[in-house]
Amino acid sequence: MSSQDYPRGVPGIDNSGESIGKASARGGVWAIAAEGIDFFLRLAAVAVLARLLLPEHFGLISMVTAITAVAERFKDAGLSIATVQFREITHAQISTLFWVNLLLGFLIATFIAALSFPIAAFYDDQRLLQITWAIALSFVFGGLTVQHYALLRRTMQFRKIALVQIGASLGSIVLAILVASLGGEYWALVVREVARTAFLLAGTWAAMPWRPGLPRRGSNIRGMLNFGGNLTLSNIVYYVSYSLDQVIIGRMFGAGPLGLYRQGANLITAPAVQIGYPATLVGEPALARLRDRPGEFRSYLRALAATVSFFSMPLLFFVVVYADSVVRVALGPGWEDATTLFRILGLAFFMQPTATLIGCVMIACGFARRTVAMACLHAAILISAFALLARIGPEGVAVAHAATFFVLLVPKLIYGLRGTPATPALFVDATWRPLVFTLITGAVMAAAKQWTSFESSELDLALGLVGGTTIYLALWMIVPQGRADLLSMAARLKSVLKPRASAIAPT
Repeated sequence: MSSQDYPRGVPGIDNSGESIGKASARGGVWAIAAEGIDFFLRLAAVAVLARLLLPEHFGLISMVTAITAVAERFKDAGLSIATVQFREITHAQISTLFWVNLLLGFLIATFIAALSFPIAAFYDDQRLLQITWAIALSFVFGGLTVQHYALLRRTMQFRKIALVQIGASLGSIVLAILVASLGGEYWALVVREVARTAFLLAGTWAAMPWRPGLPRRGSNIRGMLNFGGNLTLSNIVYYVSYSLDQVIIGRMFGAGPLGLYRQGANLITAPAVQIGYPATLVGEPALARLRDRPGEFRSYLRALAATVSFFSMPLLFFVVVYADSVVRVALGPGWEDATTLFRILGLAFFMQPTATLIGCVMIACGFARRTVAMACLHAAILISAFALLARIGPEGVAVAHAATFFVLLVPKLIYGLRGTPATPALFVDATWRPLVFTLITGAVMAAAKQWTSFESSELDLALGLVGGTTIYLALWMIVPQGRADLLSMAARLKSVLKPRASAIAPT
């Protein structure tokens, strides 16, 4: 690639296997730290806003976002992943993709604004008109952000991504609490949605010095558009099927039950995202650069899957066991009915962060079309489960999610990894110990919980966390190979945290 074609203002990358591994590992630390901070910020925001607002207010926002979540997939059009994954990319190509994303943002914002009338009529609530118009604006901000964020990922500048993410979350939460305190009711939640995208826009442009040129014909982006189109289609199918739960509950049972369901779902997905998102953030660009080196690819993937499983499985299973205390602490009085939903959804999601890596492998190896087939299969089974179980109530909808995940886990491993350097056996080898040790720890803690009772939910959670962590780590240390894996993981973390020369050098 000639110097004049290289994206101006974008740093280059050291593609040696060692540098990729260290850069992605250090990026993982930053991403996990950012997600951890973001998680506690969101948890604190929920704790405050749930005491200032009513379940109905959360339900109103969910009625809109359940539909706009589908449009969210179009804003990106899969082009951010194309920017990350393609081996070589020019300034002209990224500039053209930037204008494509911006145009899509404007078109989607216009379409969402036009949908406000059908949405309000469908739910028979005129408040949804202005809510929808306001949220439509976030798609314009998002379209302006896509390529700058993708370039930050491509160049593995995860520290900057982390700072932008934390700043956007903090700023939007402060604004939301201020509006709620002033009696703004559901508008506080609308402000949080829109302000976060505006802060992300400002932050990514400040962090990535690249600036787009004018779009150019002949910039050879057809392959990138095809790749992005397949990813967009699979994302749309996934999000349509996932969003149906909110549409079904809102339509059949109303805003109150939907608010309970949505907040229960948010509580359980937050820790899942806290670990799953960093793994995807650093895993996709790293695996893409290792796909021509099968041995290094498998070694990196096994370490990533083992690390994700080590942290995510016990954390998510812990919140299932202590669901009643988590709901009381996070949401406060009046939200007790969300406990059962929270517990069921926890069983559906406690292995989800590890399973997400299957999609990372497919994307890194260029099998974007295969993700469409997997999404369609998932949607068919999930919608069938909704049809069978939705009449039970919101709990039936939650059970449908859990059943679909476990039914499809093995088929996803077999079909999703076919033709890639990875194998189902690699995933099993990387995850069986965290799974077994998590189930044993969970069983012991559930039994202990039956024999202990604390008036303070905070004390219940604190003692449970200490006890569960002690049992979980003890199991790893008792088993010889488990002890070796644990010490190896600690050594990798220690090496990542040591000061070193950056693997990302400006060109």
